[in-house]
Amino acid sequence: APVQAEDFYQWVVEDNFAGERPNWDIVNGVTFVDDVTKYENMKLRLLNGSHTALSYISSLTYQDQDMNVTVDKVMLDEDIVQFVSKYMNDVRPTLNGGPEGEAHLDEYCDSLLQRFSNKDISDQVSRLCQDGSKKFQGFVVPPLKEMLVNGQDVSMIQKVIASWYVYLSGEWKGNIDDPAGEELIQLAKRNELKQFVNVGIGDFVSDTFIIEIENEVNVLRKHGPREFLRSINVL
Repeated sequence: APVQAEDFYQWVVEDNFAGERPNWDIVNGVTFVDDVTKYENMKLRLLNGSHTALSYISSLTYQDQDMNVTVDKVMLDEDIVQFVSKYMNDVRPTLNGGPEGEAHLDEYCDSLLQRFSNKDISDQVSRLCQDGSKKFQGFVVPPLKEMLVNGQDVSMIQKVIASWYVYLSGEWKGNIDDPAGEELIQLAKRNELKQFVNVGIGDFVSDTFIIEIENEVNVLRKHGPREFLRSINVL
């Protein structure tokens, strides 16, 4: 039976076999490497991290029009494209050039924007919002820690955390699916931002970091998701 799939495919295999090495490298798109860590980090921080970055603010932006809006539809929105692109650009220095250099990272980021826009393999944004408590720990916190150590601009990550917090606090009118995040949901609903960040992100962040998230939360609540998205253009 035919299977629908995207054009992009990449299979990176660590060249460490107990037995004879298979000749998979004759297949287009397969790469053998000594260590897959750099490829894994690239995927987790840029693909999965960007999905997380766009999910909550897109849900808040489009819930009055379509609570089941898909990723390809929101990627027609230039404000969201700019938001995701800025997130990628801010996070990518933590990859130290990535597995194949900066030019390859440029191509990978461009390919992600194209893949997110593909209506034939698109996903509901609401599904990307599921299990945020796990996704932030897996995709957002690791680069954040490095960015703080290196003194990098973390404002986009603060915006993403703010959108997650507002989403959980009751601004999202649909169901919230995060069984492991019940404590976070209750903290958000009680407007306990500091404890929310300590539990959901970690206690390694400063009070200043949390105050800056609070400022983003206030912008989102006062001016709405559309103006919140556009605020990155005046940073």
